Parts: sequence; structure tokens; C-alpha cells
Amino acid sequence: MALQSFHQLYTDYRKDVFSFLLRLSGYEQELAEELTQETFYQAIRSFSKFRGECQVKTWLLQIAKNVFYQEIRKKQRGRSLLRSILFNLERSEPVSLHQQVENKEKLAAVLKVLDTFDSRTRDVMLYRFYSDLSYVQISAMLKISESSAKVIFFRGKLALQSKLREGYGYEI
Repeated sequence: MALQSFHQLYTDYRKDVFSFLLRLSGYEQELAEELTQETFYQAIRSFSKFRGECQVKTWLLQIAKNVFYQEIRKKQRGRSLLRSILFNLERSEPVSLHQQVENKEKLAAVLKVLDTFDSRTRDVMLYRFYSDLSYVQISAMLKISESSAKVIFFRGKLALQSKLREGYGYEI
């Protein structure tokens, strides 16, 4: 890949990748920035493997998701990183201390529940919640039909709501 082409790719998709990683990391800006850089580094290294079966943005977000989970695995199987994300949650708008604590608790509960789901359901949920990818994009990325992506998301959402209500008393 030519340097100019990569620069254009970075310019076109940096905000999307950063935004996805920012949400995924619980609004930990430094971590999201670091993982964004790693995502584009991995994209350069593996661009020859890109088959064009999905949009470039979708491909980059899949790399970003993998980079995020790789970082979690590196940090004592994810426990210390997830704790640091959950307990250092920062928002740009002013939020009361009570609301900050409640947001951290909800995020921790959501991540804990999502971690119990099978990988396909977890991936569909993450892509819909954190990057607003369409079902068409998700289906191309995960090599499933669009209707399967919709059904998996719908069932996953119901299961998430049920588990959050029963286990944590949260209504979402």
C-alpha cells in the first residue's frame, strides 16, 4: 500500500475507528487513541489480506475490535484493564457524582453480561451498540446473513435486558 493511499485511509476513517474504540473502552481517551494507532498499524500490515468482501470501514472496525480484545487479554486476562476502564470513566459533559457511579456500574454490568454471550452474539451486540454498523455491514463482517444478524441482535438484546434486570436491577 502506498504511503499516500494509507494517509487517505487514515484521514477518511480515523474518526470512526477512534469513536468506536472510545465507546468500547468506556471513554478512556488515551487508551482509545493508542488502540486507534495500533489498529491502523495492523491494517497496514494486513492490507494485502483484505479481500474486499466488506467495506473498508467495516474491515477497520473488525481490526479495532480485535486490537481491543487483544489488549484486554494482555492485561491479566482483561481484569485489570476492564477495571481501569470502568473506574476511570470520563465524560465530556458535566455529570453528577451519583450519575458517574451509576454509569460505571451499568457499564460494568453490561460488559460482564456480554462476556457471558457466545462470541457471535457478543460481536453483533458490540458492533450495533458501539459503532452503529448496519446489519448489512455486520453480516458481511461475520459472514452471516443479514436476517441472522437481526435475529442475533434482537435475541441478544432481550437476553441482555433480562440478565441486567434479574442480576442487577437495571432497566435498559
